[in-house]
Amino acid sequence: DQKKAKQMATANNTCDVPDAIKEAGKRFKMSKKTSHALILRINKTKLEVELEDELEDQTIEDVAGYLPDSAPRYIAYSYKHTHSDGRTSLPLVFIFYCPRDINPTLNMLYASTKTRLIDALQIMKTFDVQDTADLTQAWLNQKMKLFD
Repeated sequence: DQKKAKQMATANNTCDVPDAIKEAGKRFKMSKKTSHALILRINKTKLEVELEDELEDQTIEDVAGYLPDSAPRYIAYSYKHTHSDGRTSLPLVFIFYCPRDINPTLNMLYASTKTRLIDALQIMKTFDVQDTADLTQAWLNQKMKLFD
């Protein structure tokens, strides 16, 4: 059955999102922790998304420090956000980190799996970034203005 799933994933150029990742996503969404991140990657052998790291009490700049220079990652991040009217919330954002000049096949694999993963995690606020230096609180605040 795994072989068939792998053939289908390859044919669709997308990877499977296992139940364990969906469950981790549910736990993450239910958590009231601030500055909490899940870093996800694709296991190229199994062609499925897997949890690489779970971080707590980390700024978005701290999270950027955990990302590789030459491989894409998916990040689910929750943090305390202060809106323009003074209200605070704990938004959940999905960030697709894909460095420039990476292997085109790897880029395609991650890009084609992104929507499936976003749907599985049920995260509405999604952003893309190519450089870890851009992953700053100022960048995130600018992106979040769209939702204020």
